Amino acid sequence: MLLRRSEVFREQSRASKARVAARVVARLGMLKEAAAPANTRYDIFLSHSYQDAGEIWQLKEFLVGLGFSTYVDWIEEDDLSRNRVTPATANRLRTRVVNSRCLLVYPTEIAQMSRWMPWELGLADGLGLPVGIIPVVADEVDTAEYSGSEYLGRYAYIDYHVCQHDDENYLWANRNPNVYVRFNEWLEGAPLKHHRD
Repeated sequence: MLLRRSEVFREQSRASKARVAARVVARLGMLKEAAAPANTRYDIFLSHSYQDAGEIWQLKEFLVGLGFSTYVDWIEEDDLSRNRVTPATANRLRTRVVNSRCLLVYPTEIAQMSRWMPWELGLADGLGLPVGIIPVVADEVDTAEYSGSEYLGRYAYIDYHVCQHDDENYLWANRNPNVYVRFNEWLEGAPLKHHRD
């Protein structure tokens, strides 16, 4: 089952979205002193559009809550300027991708216009890192299988559901409902495995 909006994002009215944005800005101020060293290792590099910042903040909290360290550029690197991108910006992002165990793409309509996301994805893919798509869908959407747009369909999609063997929720990397592996194993390089119904 794909991640549902209600599992990851708290429902937000316009007023609460403004409060979330204010909290994000306040938290970023606190993070300035706690910026991670350049060689910090992350489980996940989360590739996204900054215009999805409110959702990204909550998605990062969800992933961290599951035990996965997650890099989000504007949270970890508050000195990166989106208005003045330089070769140093690209070098810093490259270092963060290299120091991550995988790259997850958060696909939204807004993200389709991103200049950086295709570059980050191509870099991670070229380095041989596991690359996945982490779609978050509306609660009423059928989540039996994710079919990504165009080239994104080549990558595993990540979902969250109960394991039949121990009744615990886990992240999974999938190709379809019968081809999957637990996310932790996928991070270690395990291939997606075919399972019978």
